[in-house]
Amino acid sequence: MLRRLTPRSLERAQWYSDLIIALGEAEKLLVILERDGGFAVETAKLRKRVETLRIEVTQLNRVILGEGRILPGDWPAVGKGGH
Repeated sequence: MLRRLTPRSLERAQWYSDLIIALGEAEKLLVILERDGGFAVETAKLRKRVETLRIEVTQLNRVILGEGRILPGDWPAVGKGGH
């Protein structure tokens, strides 16, 4: 069965594509930061957040209607002083 492409679905597809590209760029930056080693604690925190987001985005592409999120509702803290 073919679905009709609505403006909303096209916008969501573009958003998803942009997010995947941004995650790829973040992962490349993390490799550079990890190689440098100057901000080890901050880099480790960022690595964890990027990996969490990568898992969530992957699950978005696999969600079946009626299923909940795979990961729990607790996200890493965002903003000043977040861990």
